[in-house]
Amino acid sequence: METTLFNAPINIPVSKGVKQGDTISPKLFSAGLEMVIRKLNLEKGINIDGEHLTHLRFADDLVLPGEDADTVQKMLRELEIEGRKVGLKINRLKTKIMRSHCAPKMTITLKGEIIEEGGSYVYLGQGVNTSNDLTDGISRRRKAGWLKFNEEKEILLSKTDPKRKAEIFNKTVLPAMIYGCETWAPTKVEERKL
Repeated sequence: METTLFNAPINIPVSKGVKQGDTISPKLFSAGLEMVIRKLNLEKGINIDGEHLTHLRFADDLVLPGEDADTVQKMLRELEIEGRKVGLKINRLKTKIMRSHCAPKMTITLKGEIIEEGGSYVYLGQGVNTSNDLTDGISRRRKAGWLKFNEEKEILLSKTDPKRKAEIFNKTVLPAMIYGCETWAPTKVEERKL
């Protein structure tokens, strides 16, 4: 693997692999993906309010926006080629194509196999869909809140000090329920579901 240290290129021989779950695994993955992203031809992408958006990335979640099928196909192919150079592979089963309702249908392939088109997917724990429908996201947050509530049920339903119960609720249940809600623009019906 080639990298730069103190402005000098160095080559690090790779002799053993790292497994998912190893302490250093996320750091190495991020470093490898960062190298890949820097080598991509990022003139592609989309323009949103005068800003050029080429990708959204957090850990192993990556979104490559494009104006048309050819652009998306080229970006995915470049990502696959550059990723392979550092030992990263695209999981075809976790890769989806999403388009706006007014965009023409597109066929995108990865290694000769067609990538599934979906009307929605989960990015950073948030449901993203073409209709801006928050129903699934609200449902997911409610379930997450109930899961956390049930984990702390014994204390939350006990005769324990109300301040302690409120503190536990606010530190466990509430964050699970409201995660990512600052990005929502709910309708009145969706607000009532909350």
